[in-house]
Amino acid sequence: MIAPLVRLIKLALSVLAASTAIGLASPSHAQDSKVLKVGTLKLIHGISAYFYEKFVPAGYTVEVYPFESPTDGKNAVLTGTVDTCIHGIAAFLLGAAAGEPVVIVANANNGGMAVIAGVNTGIKTIKDLKGKKVAIWPGSTQEAVILERLRMEGMSIKDIQPIRLQFSDHAAALARGDVPLPQPKPANGTWLPTATETASSQPARELHTDGALSTDRRGELNLAFDRMKAERDPYASAELQPAEVTSWSKEDVQQAQTQCAMVLAALNIEADVGPPIGGPGGCGIAAPVRISRFGAIEVTPPATLNCRLAAALYKWMTDVVQPAARRRFGEPVVGVVNASAYSCRRRNAASTGRISEHSFGNALDMRSFRLASGKEISVLGEWSTAGAFFGIYKTSSFLSDIHKGACPIFSTVMGPRANHAHENHFHVDLGRDGAYKFCK
Repeated sequence: MIAPLVRLIKLALSVLAASTAIGLASPSHAQDSKVLKVGTLKLIHGISAYFYEKFVPAGYTVEVYPFESPTDGKNAVLTGTVDTCIHGIAAFLLGAAAGEPVVIVANANNGGMAVIAGVNTGIKTIKDLKGKKVAIWPGSTQEAVILERLRMEGMSIKDIQPIRLQFSDHAAALARGDVPLPQPKPANGTWLPTATETASSQPARELHTDGALSTDRRGELNLAFDRMKAERDPYASAELQPAEVTSWSKEDVQQAQTQCAMVLAALNIEADVGPPIGGPGGCGIAAPVRISRFGAIEVTPPATLNCRLAAALYKWMTDVVQPAARRRFGEPVVGVVNASAYSCRRRNAASTGRISEHSFGNALDMRSFRLASGKEISVLGEWSTAGAFFGIYKTSSFLSDIHKGACPIFSTVMGPRANHAHENHFHVDLGRDGAYKFCK
């Protein structure tokens, strides 16, 4: 059903209630403290505590924790951040199918779900969505419903312009009459999604002129960090001296900031965008980001990096680190200790030698990883080549897994086997634009 704009808020409650489930991790915490921590989507009808208090036993109070996506809420249940969560059922079903310790308790409501359109758009049926921008949060129950409704009308995701948009931005985007990405539009509009059709044998759509950002058949975004433009000449930079001696041009900064907007809009990275540091003639980052979180993984202390490396790290964290943690320990990684990010210095902080990739925000050193249970896995204390080879220690095997998995992604990967300077941390970087590989 297509509903007019004036019914948006009313129907949004039905969407949440009918298509959601309560995921429960450990109710004993709530019973001991008499405080029930509830996770929900960042929507006005979901974040109001009174919505829940009428249903809880006497003597309990409710603390509401809003999240942008059902997956974030599910992970909060797993890590114990919240006691229970009201979100789309798809994320919990996928988690349960993967062996994650989450239980689906009950439906939150018996309402329905609707596709919403502006009252003046002329959209009255599902078929009217052809060629239109449609806000979808990938991996959600709502995504599954819209895909099925399209199928029922003989259509597919190729017939619409799917735009990745978090739920909390849907209402404002609809009210404006557009569905932009949830980050400010660059002035020159170079990377705004156009969803241009490619050849019939290529159903994916390119959303960025250089092909770095694209959407697949399901409408999910793919970001190819290796197709992003580097901030500086990677070969000439290797001969620079470690000093912030020049400044970036307006064009350099604008181009870098445009790419950062793309990265932060497409990926689940929490970061603050800072002013330019230094310049192309020495140390510096044209568009630095201070990253505090890669999805569920908190970065302590926050790491100042360039956005290209940030995108590569996100891929490694999600495609390598988290699967390895669940495989070895049955729980996710929720924290990483940053040993060194942007730092204007030479390699290994030596007094002589070549400039370090850290000087460009193009490298990150990581000292340890923290599991949801609180267990800390340090490179210095847990690395064991023999232990990993013979499978004696799970922690050693985990570190070996993620070290090996980093090698196809980064240009340089170094750990304890590389040299004495790296005995207590992993170093990864994108030096020389990936033209050479060093992994040890």
